[in-house]
Amino acid sequence: MNNGLSIVFDNAPSSHKEGFIEEEAINNDILIFHLPKINDKIHPSERYLDKKLFKSSRFRINPRDNIKQIKKQISKFLKNKISGKKYQSISIIYSFLDLKRLYLVRFLSKICENYSSQVQLIPYFEPIRLNDILVLPRIIKVCFSLLIQKFCLKVKKLYLFSNLNRFFYEIFFDQIFLYPYKDSKLKNKINTQEIINSFNSSDKCLNIIFIGQLIKRKDPLILLKASIALKFKVKISFFGVGPLENKLKKFVKDQNHSNIEVKFYGFLDNQKLIRIINEYDVIVLPSRFDGFGFVISEAIKYGTYAIVSNQVGAKDLLCNGSKGSVFRAGSKNQLKNQLSIHYLRTKIRK
Repeated sequence: MNNGLSIVFDNAPSSHKEGFIEEEAINNDILIFHLPKINDKIHPSERYLDKKLFKSSRFRINPRDNIKQIKKQISKFLKNKISGKKYQSISIIYSFLDLKRLYLVRFLSKICENYSSQVQLIPYFEPIRLNDILVLPRIIKVCFSLLIQKFCLKVKKLYLFSNLNRFFYEIFFDQIFLYPYKDSKLKNKINTQEIINSFNSSDKCLNIIFIGQLIKRKDPLILLKASIALKFKVKISFFGVGPLENKLKKFVKDQNHSNIEVKFYGFLDNQKLIRIINEYDVIVLPSRFDGFGFVISEAIKYGTYAIVSNQVGAKDLLCNGSKGSVFRAGSKNQLKNQLSIHYLRTKIRK
């Protein structure tokens, strides 16, 4: 009898979960089902599907197929991969809240009972967002889904990407385990000389990178306000688009401070961004809320210091202080202090 099988049932092919999958694969067999949302033409990480690890263990379900067709695909894939095997236990790790896909999770668990007498369902969720005007309908929807999972699907424990707003899930589940996103340990680190043409490092200038949508929730304006208040030169590169872009440009123009240079690069492909992150002194993610913040795990991977707000799930990756620091969301002074400390840490000592 085989020891165990872990089935990861995910929204889409996800590069940021491969570190977690690798850990699961140490003691267990691995299968991965990918089910994008029906309106998703392509998930940002889906382009990596054929290049990533565990290629032979992955199966992508067409979200436009009907339930009957999807069930048939799931059954066929399982039969091809584990027919004739018996496992001591099977864990189905999923990230769904909607009833349609929870129904598929239940269907998958029923099939797995043919291969093991111990089948457990484990949700793997991001923090619940509690700080905007949509909080009430969101809570109602999530509560209903969690109650269905607890009492109908018999879910006993939960995995979380971050401890942010963990108290909400503790209302429903006693067994909660923290598993932040982790980078793959089996892939080689990208080594490239590509940098932005206009990027020019200076020993006495703090080079900051911001990656994300230029929207209120990401709060890029607080980064500008904090940077203008600094007593040393700063260069900020904004990578992203959004409705706040003109407002940010106007703010910089109106302030007219000689200590700050700001450039807006618009959207840049994720792979190209990854290659230039380590050319900067610090990445800043000042969001009013971010379930995780995948760019922070990438920054850590390439040795770039990260400063994030306390409403960013990836703050859990910075707990020891050597990889980054955390400030209170919306606090210009705290962010300014963190930038100043990092400037002293990296520039003055050179």
